[in-house]
Amino acid sequence: DLSEGSVNFDESAVNFDESAKVSVDLMAAELLMDDMKHAFGNFSQLAYTSENDSSSELLERPQKKGRLGYVFLTSEGFRFPKMWNAYFKQLPKDSYRVYIHASEGMKKTGLNFDFEVVPHTESRWCNIYGVMMKSYETVLKDKDVYGVLMVSDGHVPLKSPNLIHQSASQSKKSIFPGFCNPGCHSSPWTYMLRDDAEFLVEDYKTPRAKLIVERLSTWAGWKSPGWEKTIPKELSTYGCPGEVYHLYSLYVGERRDHVDFESKTCQATFFPEKDGLKPSEYTGMDGSKHPATFTNIQRSTWEKQKKSRFWFTRKCTDETKVVMTKDYTLPVEEVVRNQILNTNLKGDAKFWL
Repeated sequence: DLSEGSVNFDESAVNFDESAKVSVDLMAAELLMDDMKHAFGNFSQLAYTSENDSSSELLERPQKKGRLGYVFLTSEGFRFPKMWNAYFKQLPKDSYRVYIHASEGMKKTGLNFDFEVVPHTESRWCNIYGVMMKSYETVLKDKDVYGVLMVSDGHVPLKSPNLIHQSASQSKKSIFPGFCNPGCHSSPWTYMLRDDAEFLVEDYKTPRAKLIVERLSTWAGWKSPGWEKTIPKELSTYGCPGEVYHLYSLYVGERRDHVDFESKTCQATFFPEKDGLKPSEYTGMDGSKHPATFTNIQRSTWEKQKKSRFWFTRKCTDETKVVMTKDYTLPVEEVVRNQILNTNLKGDAKFWL
């Protein structure tokens, strides 16, 4: 039902107690979809761009005062504690704060840096928006945090900690890499400027936001007959709609110019037919063509990822390895530590000697 630039949802399609009609700003939703399409359309020319030649110049600039907040979304702990220990060891302790949300409770750590646990918030597949908002709310209690970087325990860094901090410090926009990737958020880490995170937290308190987010992330409403009446096409085209909503919220808040898709856009390796991935490099998901997890990443694929504009890559597990040579297939955690973090530990392969 289109009227005056809004989409009105059919209240009977999903069981909700709220009786008030909820409308979606159709113009904001269409602008968001157009920007995602444009960013995805530039996939081939942007994804493989080498790291900017001005990286050394960037590292020499004065870093913004304050701290970068890290949020890790995990199930019960860290997959790669040795790697993250090496990562944070390279940073001044007053330059960051770490926050962890463990959906099943922190059952293992192995971490030697300080962290704060985000209060537990219920989540499910394609519905992590509540967790995201609780995490932002928790981080923002620290008035010295200038931005929030959110990753999962399946991410590994592709850049040095200092370069990531300088890039975040100098960024004038919130960054949403991979969210322009239809059907699969290729690497959905996010970097949120403080004022954008504050806006999202406040916006989430509105009845409109809570109701639409719940509808977007309710599988019964999504998959049952008539789901298109309760979920606007513009918010369900690209990946899990419950995760896209925070982008839509920024657009509704007239913060479109705060959003950066293109300078950190779709990454290599998530479209095998485009990137030439070999079947041995990944396992699929539900018969789809994009990887669910990486297995034996070829060195050429790994180098493409490192040269991409991304700060992190994801879909890595304890079993993920990188085929460095015919004689050395090494755990991705070990490769990151030695190649990017310059940290060699006892038991690492002779390859690094």
